[in-house]
Formats: sequence, structure tokens, C-alpha cells
Amino acid sequence: MNNAEALAEMLLAKGLPNDDESSAVRNLRLTNSNIFNGTMGQAVRDVVARACKSKASPYIVNYERDTKLIMTNLIAVAFQWEWLGLGTRVSKGNYLDSLGLARRRIEDITDALIKGGYATLGRGGYRHYGNAGKSKSTQYYPTDKLLRLGAEMLYETVGDFDNYQPYEWEGDERWDANEGQNIQTLRDYNEFMRSHSWAQKAPTVRKLLSEPYTGGRV
Repeated sequence: MNNAEALAEMLLAKGLPNDDESSAVRNLRLTNSNIFNGTMGQAVRDVVARACKSKASPYIVNYERDTKLIMTNLIAVAFQWEWLGLGTRVSKGNYLDSLGLARRRIEDITDALIKGGYATLGRGGYRHYGNAGKSKSTQYYPTDKLLRLGAEMLYETVGDFDNYQPYEWEGDERWDANEGQNIQTLRDYNEFMRSHSWAQKAPTVRKLLSEPYTGGRV
């Protein structure tokens, strides 16, 4: 059993969380990475093909963006052992609107996720008219199929070990007197790590700010 399989089995063994535990959709950085170049990309295309009836590019782009957002959130909540709480009450300026989501796309995408075998529907959402704070969002949880894809995705290589910049400068001033030596150290380290496996594998680089001796994180 490889790392991805072991991770998926560990998550699946927990079963479904209690319906009192849920997490709101978040704007995850993972959504904007290149993880969708692999198997997850095909899953996104499958969901979008089911959800989006239009052939117009602007509509498809919006459905792709929202599908990536919802799918990555579905995977993330499994690590927290919570449901994904996702309502459809979208109004100008509210939280879901700030994420770029729209009611019609949420409905289409969640329906496609369920029909495609990527998500399980939990508790239905409802509005409490006497106390808005007691209103609940509809809950979703990733299926075995999506969790296994997500685990595989985490162990895909997301960086190019043959084409990268060891030093990433914010400004034009090159204030590190040991830049050449440190760059070689990073290249040697990345060459050593090339054959190893870890989640979201990419070469290690150093990021430096424009002010001397600021930044420098790897």
C-alpha cells in the first residue's frame, strides 16, 4: 500500500461525522494550484460537463472555478471529520457572494457531484424564521471515490524539479552576499529529494523581500 492509499483508508475508516459537525466553504489556496492537471482535473471536467448546460466559455470558466472550490473543500473537511455546510442563499455582498459563488451554480454543481458519485448528501438545509442564527446549511461529505482521488492528488508532484528558480526575489536588489553558494546548496538538496515522496511535492526555493535581510524563508 502506498502513501496515498494508506491516507485514504485512514480517512474512510472514520466513517461519516456527526451532523452537528460542519465547516463552511473556504477560499482554499489549493484551488488555484496546478493539482488539477492530473486525475482531479478529469473529475472536474466530468462534474462541469454534468452541471453546465451552456457551451459559452465564460459560463464554463465559472463552473470550473466553483467546482474546484467545492471539491477541494469536500476533501478538506474529511481531514477535519466534519461535513461541508453549503447553502444556496447568495445575496450581494454576503459571504458566498464574496467567494464568487452563485445559487444556480451551487445547485447545479452539488447535484452533479452527487450524481457523479463524488459527494454524499447529509442533512438538508433549512431557514429558522424565528432565529436566523439557528438556520442550517445543507451538508455534503466526500464519497470514497473523491477521497481516493484527493489522497492521490496530495501526493502528485506539483513542481518541476528541472525548471525552477532557487531564489525568488521580491525586488531588484540582490542583497545576499552568499547567494551563489546558497543557490547551489538548494540545488543539491532538491536533487537529493527528487526521488523521495511527500504531499504536494515541489522543489524547495528561497523567497527574499526587497529590504536587505528581510524574508529569506524556504
